[in-house]
Amino acid sequence: MRRAFALVALGVALTAGLSALPAAQAATPVVAGGSADVQSAIDGIRALVPDVDARSGSSSDAVQAVRDAINPGSYTCPASTPLQDWLRGTLQGFTVQQLTAALILLQLDLVTWDARVNDAQVPTVYGPSGEFTIPVTHTFRDLGKFWDIDSNGIKLLPMHGSVLVDKARMTRVFEVVYGQSAANSASLADFVGQLVRSVPRFNGGDFPLFTFNSYATSAEEFGGRRVVMGDGVLAGYAAIGLGDVAPQAILAHEFGHQVQFADDLISDATTPEDSRRAELMADAFSAYFLSHARGEAMQTKRVNEFLGVYYNVGDCGFSSLSHHGTPAQRQRTGEWAYGVADSARPQGHILPSRTFGAMFDAELPTLVAPDAH
Repeated sequence: MRRAFALVALGVALTAGLSALPAAQAATPVVAGGSADVQSAIDGIRALVPDVDARSGSSSDAVQAVRDAINPGSYTCPASTPLQDWLRGTLQGFTVQQLTAALILLQLDLVTWDARVNDAQVPTVYGPSGEFTIPVTHTFRDLGKFWDIDSNGIKLLPMHGSVLVDKARMTRVFEVVYGQSAANSASLADFVGQLVRSVPRFNGGDFPLFTFNSYATSAEEFGGRRVVMGDGVLAGYAAIGLGDVAPQAILAHEFGHQVQFADDLISDATTPEDSRRAELMADAFSAYFLSHARGEAMQTKRVNEFLGVYYNVGDCGFSSLSHHGTPAQRQRTGEWAYGVADSARPQGHILPSRTFGAMFDAELPTLVAPDAH
């Protein structure tokens, strides 16, 4: 789940600033669900964003589910996890054309950028039906009190797929992020809305694949200090029986990135190893908070549950600039952080965040040692 320029945990933010293209004639959205409607919308988007298929969003978990790509290497990396099985299951029965439509929307990364350039919708709720609003907002409050950083100004926002059919919000994304003209942005927003409406299973944008992410951004990034929670990833964990713990674990991971930003714990380098270090450290911050007596104070059963959260989002993309660590590495990191909290004396003492970060770095070689030969 992702850091700064990399969306924390589940993918990489797209680069902004497409050069403006000649104004196109405004599109008239067609609501019917025929394949011609899907194809005309795909063609319209590709005409205005010709490099859409090369966009860097191709490294996200949702895109990987569409492309079904994995590279285990020499570490233990299961062919799938319950969460990945669920995610792939959402695509069962799609035609190639519909999969292409989903892939284009994911590569544009519109819901991600919407949460950075637009204000949150009102009322502000979390989860497909708002069912995670209380655990998310309460955990965010508790995290601000737990860590020794200045958390004032960090915004918590939801990520809803329904924004895809909101012309005003999409127009602003294409103008601000992609540098498109007002006319082109309005046309692209129409094409996106047409595409979403033309595939019934996209459910007006509320298809979990589109919001299968969460991320954090720093003060230096566009939109400033934000933590964003996607409906899709929350729905996925609920579907595999982890809805009781995943919202807290995911949010604590993303807030861990805010601690890293504040304490300058993230390297300027952008190698897969640097990404893995940042993500595993955020896992450690999360697990420490979740198991600490003055944090969520989770007991053994729930500790095992949140370790399952980390396991389910591990990856073996060793060459990816958004590598998060293998499932086993993420689970080991959670276990280590739990041990730090559990063995602390007195139990009420919270380690300074920089001290905890230094302890993690000392342990990192053990956490990432090869586990299969």
